[in-house]
Amino acid sequence: MRRILRGLLVLVAIAIALAGALYALAEWDEVVILHSRAATGEVQATHLWVVDDAGAAWLRSSGRERGWFVRVAAIPEVELERGDETRAYRAFVVDTPEAASRVTELMRQKYGFADALIEFVEGGWRPVAVRLDPR
Repeated sequence: MRRILRGLLVLVAIAIALAGALYALAEWDEVVILHSRAATGEVQATHLWVVDDAGAAWLRSSGRERGWFVRVAAIPEVELERGDETRAYRAFVVDTPEAASRVTELMRQKYGFADALIEFVEGGWRPVAVRLDPR
């Protein structure tokens, strides 16, 4: 019994260490803060990765059930903190496989192994691209 408990504690410690390493990888390169509004009016901040393509900033959701994505789809007026600046944008869901593929490709180029690892850990991705147009 003692041996089993010790084994479980080791597994928990490993899981916590892996989660910490994954978080550190996720914050390794450029991270922006998206401020989106809930239906209640409450503003919520989400740390996300961003890429630039064709003169626009792009975000990617790993699925439609993500809180930030649900908020942006309902109320597309958002603010984005990027570096020292906060700017107002209107978010457009670009719901095509081509857009999702392009943004995923750009994320993989920019964030490398961290992007691949997060996709693997989360599994079951159905990426959706979101373009941010200045307001």
